[in-house]
Amino acid sequence: MSKPKCRKGKRPLPSRLPIMGPVTIGPCNPMESTISMAALPNTALARALFGDERILFQDDNFIVCTGSYYIRYLQLPSKTRGKSERKIYQLSSHPEMTLGALALNVNSLNQPVIASIYVDDTFRRQGIATKLVERAFMDFPTLCLDGRFSIFGAAFFGARNRAH
Repeated sequence: MSKPKCRKGKRPLPSRLPIMGPVTIGPCNPMESTISMAALPNTALARALFGDERILFQDDNFIVCTGSYYIRYLQLPSKTRGKSERKIYQLSSHPEMTLGALALNVNSLNQPVIASIYVDDTFRRQGIATKLVERAFMDFPTLCLDGRFSIFGAAFFGARNRAH
């Protein structure tokens, strides 16, 4: 069975976001995990890292919250997901965590920039990061990337294949 091809101009949104500055790809350091970014707002872990956050939006799928330095988009677990209707539950080992998170900040040109994105290893390749980027893009149509990527981030955003 062959993989369906994207029509010209119909590439996924992550591969179309502009990259500001030169692309640098660094190794992913497992000791420097960004899992703490996926903490639910106003929990003990989130307060220790981000201070008190204000929830801007919340529904069954997302929480959008803001603190002093970031706007965070959090993907909540749902009872069913995708075409296979595979059940996804809250991370049992981390009850104060979500499945994925995207953090935005503003660069020196006053443009919204994706600072970091994280999806729990167990739930990768299920469209969670894509949904987070799409939701952030709905709120900030001038969303861009800063050019610094992990190996996985470069693959997700198609940074290796783009001209600077």
